[in-house]
Amino acid sequence: ERGGGLLRALGITDLVMQPTGPVAPLRHALYQNGWVIMSETLTYDSRWAHVIISAKRPPDPSAVLPRLECDEDVLLGPILKHDRSEVYRYWVEHQLKHYRARHKGCLMQGLQG
Repeated sequence: ERGGGLLRALGITDLVMQPTGPVAPLRHALYQNGWVIMSETLTYDSRWAHVIISAKRPPDPSAVLPRLECDEDVLLGPILKHDRSEVYRYWVEHQLKHYRARHKGCLMQGLQG
């Protein structure tokens, strides 16, 4: 658990984050370390969509919902996937573009190796 021990030692139970990189690994790490995503919001400036995630570390994470149910929850967000706004559609298209580029790169590495 990266940094989780320190957060626990400091008694931190709530986080609000605006990731500057891929969001899926952050969601996965949160759940792997006992954090539960309580809310997700998308904001948009003139060039970029930004995800803001609020997470909580409850005393018993297994008793709290929502949980990550599938890969779609990790990639698109367990809460955000219900958003139907134009900003969300733009963000999903951007995520899919990057996912396809990474996936193609992995496939090409496999073919070359």
